[in-house]
Amino acid sequence: MIAIYRSRRARFFLAMFIAMCVALLNAHATAQFNFATPDFIPPEFLENRGRQIEGDTIRFCLNEEGALKDFERAVGTAVADALLLEAEFTEVRATRPTPAYSYRFPVDQQELFVLLTNDCVAFPGFLLGERNYPDWLIVSRAYLETSFVFATTDDAITTDGLSSGAKVGTRMLSQGDLEFTAYNGARPEGEQLRRIPYPGNELLFERLADGTLDAALAWKPGIRQAWEERDGAPALTVWNDPDFEPPTLRFAIGMRSRDEFLRASVDEALTFLIEDGVIADLLERFNVAGTVPRP
Repeated sequence: MIAIYRSRRARFFLAMFIAMCVALLNAHATAQFNFATPDFIPPEFLENRGRQIEGDTIRFCLNEEGALKDFERAVGTAVADALLLEAEFTEVRATRPTPAYSYRFPVDQQELFVLLTNDCVAFPGFLLGERNYPDWLIVSRAYLETSFVFATTDDAITTDGLSSGAKVGTRMLSQGDLEFTAYNGARPEGEQLRRIPYPGNELLFERLADGTLDAALAWKPGIRQAWEERDGAPALTVWNDPDFEPPTLRFAIGMRSRDEFLRASVDEALTFLIEDGVIADLLERFNVAGTVPRP
């Protein structure tokens, strides 16, 4: 795959070079970039370097506590390589830590703006959603799609299904927890399951392993990683309930709106890496329980 990847890069590089030149010319001609600073950020906190790429390096921020950190680093490296650039990473330790085995983005809007101004130009691991983004934020196309699954250590449950009153653990206020609450509330009276929310995945998975719970509804990459690290854990079975559509989470790269031409280049690079099978290879290499999203 690497040989094929490199053999196709020459055509891609030429196309990318032309696209970046056109984008730069359009940017200077139209002057439509949004350089506005949110009112809630004091100017003294911002360096405002104003350059999307420094020399031959593209700077990424990386959530050092994220479950997918190694995979995200590899994606950033592959994107930079496709653009004939070197990848540089700044590991972010946020004041709001990411829970273990979780996808939660580690910073709020204010912190993200400062990071994308002072420390990096792109931040992988950004969770796509249907909400409106602030004017200063843009995101790339998705490079990873994941979902929630039911998991159990009881083989009988996967055969017979969850009976009324079965104890199902969730991580409190996760997408899975919110949608399971709605689904369970819509079940007929007498057939409802018993939802048991936990503040974090570590305790949730402990209770699944020790038999306290009949099942858990969990983010698939997180529970796979947890079970790989858990010595002596009982065998785990995951499945999807045909009556419950688990939430799907798609991940992209966040950037500032002033870097529109960079976003276009990153999108082109991600499209190339997806179509050439590089992202799929990275998913397998890092054992990420996800799929390659399609447009």
